Amino acid sequence: MENSFYKKKLQRVRVNLDWNRGKFRSLILTLTHTYTPSHTFTEKMFPYISLWEVKILPLKVCGQWIRAERDQRSPEALCSLHSEKLRLFCLDHQQPVCVVCRDSRTHTNHRFRPIDEAAQDLREKLQKSLQPFQEKLKLFEEVKVKFDQTAGHMKVQAQHTETQIKEQFKKLHQFLEEEEEARMAALRKERSRRGG
Repeated sequence: MENSFYKKKLQRVRVNLDWNRGKFRSLILTLTHTYTPSHTFTEKMFPYISLWEVKILPLKVCGQWIRAERDQRSPEALCSLHSEKLRLFCLDHQQPVCVVCRDSRTHTNHRFRPIDEAAQDLREKLQKSLQPFQEKLKLFEEVKVKFDQTAGHMKVQAQHTETQIKEQFKKLHQFLEEEEEARMAALRKERSRRGG
């Protein structure tokens, strides 16, 4: 697909993606031209549309491609109002701001810190607020270890008790069988003495 028309100002883009039929159609309107690119595909595709280009990507590749494009962008965040780098932090609004925002009416008489310094302060504050939770987590993990040890000990004890019960019943069965045999022998002896 020609990329030259993307440099013209886009007015409207309409996309029709039919995954079941494997068809992709789009209608791209600029101030002077209308483009209707279409594609046919055999695996699930995903249209990626930016201000500069339209790409048709396999669905499984799309996420990787978008992440790679995002990683190529500047790591510093930009102000959504002025597209300036966010170099300051407004202590009153608790938000990062650019130099233009600092001088605007919205932030009149506000206190500011360099964003790195504010980030360090917020990190330290976060660490302090996390400390009780980390202590509770450590205590929980210790209790869990003790619980697991107790559960293991109880399991071993239960198995030992089960083995002892089985052995006792086995001995009892053996004793009863011997007792039964002795009584039956005595009964037979008595019968033979009387009958014989």
